Amino acid sequence: MSSLTVAPLVAPLHTVRARTVAGAVAIAAAVALPQVVHLAGGGPGLAQALLPMYLPVMVVGLLAGPQVGLAVGLLAPLASFGLTGMPALPLLPSIVVQLAVFGLVAGLVGRTRWHVGVKTFVILASGNLARLGFVLVAGLVTQAAWASSPALWWTAFVVGLPGLAIQCVVVPLVAAWAAKR
Repeated sequence: MSSLTVAPLVAPLHTVRARTVAGAVAIAAAVALPQVVHLAGGGPGLAQALLPMYLPVMVVGLLAGPQVGLAVGLLAPLASFGLTGMPALPLLPSIVVQLAVFGLVAGLVGRTRWHVGVKTFVILASGNLARLGFVLVAGLVTQAAWASSPALWWTAFVVGLPGLAIQCVVVPLVAAWAAKR
């Protein structure tokens, strides 16, 4: 376990080509994983609870750096929406912001010597705060009813608690495993 506490995840993907491939794979995984959850019989509700799109974005940010993490965070939900219609509106813009911040922050903290669990917590807190801020500002600017909808807030921040707990366990394990390879 000491390798998890002291080893920085210093973007082991050194070439532009490797980072590009990692980004493309992460986008594909971020589109595919929610669909796997749907096909397994979980439907959209289970995907909203498990947050399967988060994992590839955070891991690629940790491993490939902030630019790739940011790009994947921006493009993955847009690609998913274009191909599958999910995440549904009006959640899409806030999820784009959230995942972009996840990827960016993952890339930034991936270069620190922090414990990977601390990195994961910082990533999750940053992305969720960014999403919260976006929803609040968008609601104030547009005076849109959706911004104050209890259903939006419930879906965005309460339904996903099991997924956040899973991410706190899975992201450190996957990132540590991938960093060794």
